[in-house]
Amino acid sequence: MDGSEDEAREHWLETYSSLSDSFVSKIARWKSIVPSYERNMLPVVEEYLRKEFKSFRSSILREFVFSFVKGLPLTSQRVSDESLFPFVEVLAYLCRVIVLNFGGRPVFHLRTGMVTVEDVAGLGVVALPALWLNRAIYGEETGVLECYYDRVDWLVNRLKTRPFNIDYDGLWNVMRNYGYKHHSLNGELLRVNMYQAGTIACVSFCPDCNRPAHVSYIPILYEAFTDLGELVKNIYVAVFETAEWPCPSCKGQCLPLGYSFSTLVKKGTRGSVLSDFTDQLPESWEGVLTVIVTSLGKGLVLTSPLKRYLDNSVSGIEEPAESPLLESQTFLMLPSTPFCT
Repeated sequence: MDGSEDEAREHWLETYSSLSDSFVSKIARWKSIVPSYERNMLPVVEEYLRKEFKSFRSSILREFVFSFVKGLPLTSQRVSDESLFPFVEVLAYLCRVIVLNFGGRPVFHLRTGMVTVEDVAGLGVVALPALWLNRAIYGEETGVLECYYDRVDWLVNRLKTRPFNIDYDGLWNVMRNYGYKHHSLNGELLRVNMYQAGTIACVSFCPDCNRPAHVSYIPILYEAFTDLGELVKNIYVAVFETAEWPCPSCKGQCLPLGYSFSTLVKKGTRGSVLSDFTDQLPESWEGVLTVIVTSLGKGLVLTSPLKRYLDNSVSGIEEPAESPLLESQTFLMLPSTPFCT
C-alpha cells in the first residue's frame, strides 16, 4: 500500500465521526428530535434523503457516484462543493450506525472507491453503506435503510448462534457456470439480432441450504455506457435485489453470491467506461466481454471475438478466453466474503 492510500484511509477514519455527528444533528433539528444512531432514526433519515435529494437524482448523485468510484470525494477538491458534501455526511452516518450498534471497522478502499464497515461484531461480516445509500436515493421503495440495518442484525445474530457451512468451491463453480451461460446467451442474441446494450445477471444463495437461490437478468440500456455514474448506479441497484428475496426452498434469508456483466464491445467506441477491461485487447477488437464478480474472493473476465458470415452478419462468437479479474473502479467489487450486506 502506498502513502497516498494510507493517507486517504487515515483521513476517512479521522473525519467520519464528525461528519456523521454533523449530519444527525441536522436531521434532529429538522424534526425537533434527539439525535440518535439507533434503528428508529433511519426512517427519518430516509425521509430527509427523499425530500432534500429528490432534485439531485439525475444530476448531482450521478456526479457524486462518478467521484466516488474515482476515489472518495473526501480525498478530492469536490468535497468543497456544497452539493456533494451532504452525500459524504450520510455515508459517514450509515457507517457509524453499524459501528456503534454492532462494532466494526470503517475502511476506505482507495483503489476501488468503496467504503465498507468490516469485521462487524468481530464475526467477519462486511456492511456496504454506499450501496444502500444509492438505493435509498434512487429506488422507489421505502424502508431501505431499515432493511440495511436489519440484514446486518440478522447476519450477526445468525453467526453468533450457528455458523454457516459454506461450500466455497461449489458456489464458485456455480457462479463460473452462470457467467459462461450469460456470455453464450449474449452471443446468441447477437446472432439473431435481438441484442440489447448489455445485461447484468445477479445471483443469490441460501446459506442454510448452501446452494443458489435466485438469478435475475436485468438489461442495461445504451445510455448507461456514456456515463460512468449511470453504469455504476445500475449495478448498485441490481446486485442485491435477488439477495432480498427469500429462499424458494426453506424461505430463509439469502446472501449475494455475485453477478456477471456482459456486453458487446467495439474497442474505442465506449470511451473510458470499460477501459479497465479493453485496454489489453487488440485494436479494432469486437466481441462479447463478460465480467464475473463474486463474494468468494474470486472473479473472472471472459472475452470472445465475433464470428461473421461472408455478408458480415454475425454467426456467433468464438470460444471464450479467460483472464483474471483485477480491481476495477467501474464495477462494484464485492468483499471477499459471502457474509456481506
